Amino acid sequence: MKIGEQLKTIRKAYGLTQKQLASQSGVSFSFVNRVEMGSSSIRLEILNKALALLGCELAVVDKKTKKLIGPSLNDRRKNQS
Repeated sequence: MKIGEQLKTIRKAYGLTQKQLASQSGVSFSFVNRVEMGSSSIRLEILNKALALLGCELAVVDKKTKKLIGPSLNDRRKNQS
């Protein structure tokens, strides 16, 4: 699944429209639409902001080891306690 498809799935799970996500992320509705459709790429800075609004964080998987790189949700919870 591509980034735009994942963003759409998460956005819908949180009950947000593209317009709401766009407004809260500081980008246009048409940009969110293009990202979700796969016709536009998104900068990591904007993606991180959008994901944070949805209560998520960016995770990267190492292609060789298939292991998650970066802080896990459990690590984040520990730091908040």
